[in-house]
Amino acid sequence: MIKLIFKLSFLLIVTVFLSGCFGIKPEKSGASGKLYETFFVGDEGTQYFIKAIKFSSNLNSDQTWTDITFRYKNELKDSATINFSFLNKKLLKSIDSISIQNNDKYTSSTNFKLLFAEKVKNYYKSRFTVKFKLSDLGSLFNNYDWVIKAYSKNESFNYYATKKTKKQLSKINDEIIILFK
Repeated sequence: MIKLIFKLSFLLIVTVFLSGCFGIKPEKSGASGKLYETFFVGDEGTQYFIKAIKFSSNLNSDQTWTDITFRYKNELKDSATINFSFLNKKLLKSIDSISIQNNDKYTSSTNFKLLFAEKVKNYYKSRFTVKFKLSDLGSLFNNYDWVIKAYSKNESFNYYATKKTKKQLSKINDEIIILFK
């Protein structure tokens, strides 16, 4: 009889343990699958990190991805850091200027910092960082038909928002940018 009670107790404990481990699936952590992540930074409000968004050339297979980081609390007083990762057939080691524009807004910068350049198969990957005024960035979200133009040594590299990119920009506008318009 004692052996039976011991076996049943053991079976009950194992069942509870296993159901606790496998019975309920945990939620995905963080902002997995989202286009952005948010971080509370105390008195400075919230830091937003918009994950890489792809823009493509209409002439060839060249591409650029942009990721954006900025902080916001009650007013637009900060700048946004935008990182551009270019994947081109031609090596970009310097950029003279870059613009982000649509039919409604144009903003540009010339203060770039090269983070790295490397060869990836038949392409060159170059990553640059630059700051834009947060108010200018917010105004761009009124129209999702973005064009990114990079100028390097008298040559222009143009990248356009794809259909998927426009949907991503719309979602970012609806969930983040709308907060400070």
